[in-house]
Amino acid sequence: MQKSTSNITSNDMAEIRSLGRWTQRYVHSRSVPVLISLAVFGVLMGVMLTLWSAAGEAYRSDNTPLLVVCGVGLAVAHGVLAWLSVPAWGGKRLQRWAWRYYDREGHAAPQDPMPRARMQRIGGIVASVFGACILAHVALGFAGVVSDAMMLPISALYVVPFLTFMFVVQRVYVMLLYPLLYAAHAAAAAVGLPDPFASFVPVEMRSIAAMVIYGAIAVSVSHVYNRIALSRMARYGRTESE
Repeated sequence: MQKSTSNITSNDMAEIRSLGRWTQRYVHSRSVPVLISLAVFGVLMGVMLTLWSAAGEAYRSDNTPLLVVCGVGLAVAHGVLAWLSVPAWGGKRLQRWAWRYYDREGHAAPQDPMPRARMQRIGGIVASVFGACILAHVALGFAGVVSDAMMLPISALYVVPFLTFMFVVQRVYVMLLYPLLYAAHAAAAAVGLPDPFASFVPVEMRSIAAMVIYGAIAVSVSHVYNRIALSRMARYGRTESE
């Protein structure tokens, strides 16, 4: 039987406040859509890197048909990346599909830190800059300006700020573990420390591997925290209904 307002005690108020806190923690630790987006972008970046490598081989061997095919493939891949990166375009569709995982748990939306239209504009600008950085970085690597060993450390200059901005704006603070791990790996690589991926990932693929592996670790930690928050919400909810 639900308690009347006049019978609410200080303990009841404390539980209500705790329920509110755990609800916010639940809302801001829902990270499965991040994993889905990460997988999609990881595949795209892998395709782009493969095409760039094939284009380099085609250029050096004077294989014009293969070079044209790689060029067309890269144009398509970059177009898809740009379309998915802008929230008002494909990004919104990808996120809507990814969030279906939580449909069975009901609806709980975080409060936007700024007007939605403004957030979409800022997100579009940041995503466009991020995409341009990827393109420039890959092109510099292809041209031989950036060595394979420095691809990961240099990528951290734009990957870490982008991830940090994204998770702070979305208030998914547990996921800040992701850019932290990426930055630590990049710093270690920059000073020449042994690379933990050296035994199973080619040097030219380590940036992508770092994004996927560290993203998966952060998502796993965030998902465990999210399940804890959900169970605490359920416990407080049962207490309030008694």
